[in-house]
Amino acid sequence: MARKIKKFVIGIFSLLVVASFSAVFLVTTQNNNPVVAQTCPTNMSPQQCIEYLQSKIDDIQKQQSQLHTRLASLNNQERNIYNKILITKGKIKELELEIQKLTLSIEITNLEISNLEQLVQKTQEELSQLNLKLKKQQHSILGLLGLKYRFSTIPWYHYLQSGDIFSVLEYISIVNYLLAKQQTQLRYMHTLKSYIQEKQSILEERQKELLEKQQKLEKQNKKLNEQNKELAKQKQEQEQLLARLKELEEKTKQELARLKQVSNRYNEELARVVSQLGIPASGQRVAKGSIIGYQGHTGCAYGSHLHFVLFKKINGRYTQVNPANSGLFSCGSCSYGAYLSSGLARSPLNSAFITQNYHAGHLALDLVSTSAGNQSGARYCVTNKNICGYPVTGCFGLRGEGAPVYSILPGTIVVSHARDHFGGIYTYIIHDPVTINGQQVRFATLYVHLKGN
Repeated sequence: MARKIKKFVIGIFSLLVVASFSAVFLVTTQNNNPVVAQTCPTNMSPQQCIEYLQSKIDDIQKQQSQLHTRLASLNNQERNIYNKILITKGKIKELELEIQKLTLSIEITNLEISNLEQLVQKTQEELSQLNLKLKKQQHSILGLLGLKYRFSTIPWYHYLQSGDIFSVLEYISIVNYLLAKQQTQLRYMHTLKSYIQEKQSILEERQKELLEKQQKLEKQNKKLNEQNKELAKQKQEQEQLLARLKELEEKTKQELARLKQVSNRYNEELARVVSQLGIPASGQRVAKGSIIGYQGHTGCAYGSHLHFVLFKKINGRYTQVNPANSGLFSCGSCSYGAYLSSGLARSPLNSAFITQNYHAGHLALDLVSTSAGNQSGARYCVTNKNICGYPVTGCFGLRGEGAPVYSILPGTIVVSHARDHFGGIYTYIIHDPVTINGQQVRFATLYVHLKGN
């Protein structure tokens, strides 16, 4: 009973999970469903237009982040249910084999019982014949005993008068002989009868044991059949749940594709507006979300990416810190495979996918845009290119190449599109103070491997 209740609760929980995902999906698609990317109102200045478009892109990025989280959860549920289906199928197969084994055992048991019943019947027939023969022998012995009794009651002198005493003595001798022989047979018959009764008792006990065994096997077979039906029902429910999850997964992917199209339209419009303003120069003020360059692969870069360095002013000095722990951004694990999303500060790239973590020897995050720039899967190849002081030959990815790079906070550009000694283009910005946990904090940012003109 407890197992049935547990299965029922698990089933209800699974349906609630699917229902909740369905509800969230409907709310998301209904409340955030921009069919066409909106352009800036005509009364906006170029900078206001940039901020407006950037806010739209931020909203889409948040929706994309939610959908990616949901998609990961759906995939995890699908894996769990698929594994349960495999386990259930295995249990069903085991039960089917067990049922076949029990069926064979029942057939063997029935055959044993049939053979024993024939043996018992044959023994009973033999016993009946022996009892009949025994009665005849007993009747014969009783006749001889009566004859002997009559002879023994006649006085001895009567035989002298008969004149045939020798014949009478011979007759008495024969009667005694026959009587002794019949008594021997009678003892043998009694012994045989006891043996047959003992054998019959053993056979009856064995027959009873086999009958009990057959009844037990039939009950077990019935129980296994019920379990088999229950497992088959669970398998069907799990497969239905899996199909529903796959349907939700497909809808989520479609919504992601739709959001990507809308985001691309906003980015195209944003690039058009920014191109009219041009890339800000050194000493120029920039707003939060201003485009200060484009993702590239200049200098010491293996493939297109943004090398994003965050500095925090501590005791009068700007010190490199992990962007994930700065309080400026939101993300899941904030490590490889996660997205650095906007929070208090704006993410430096749209759909900023982390390709290398912050760690000793790499005091930065490497980011690639998965929604803007080149998303065709193109690669570029080099032969003996000087990368980080070493000649390198190989092919590298261009994903996100040309995606806009944004200022994470308002501030002043100290250096714009300078080149380091490896030829990498970078921009350095000192930002206005921001309040984190009630304290004023200053940050600076360095954007490396920017695309050249």
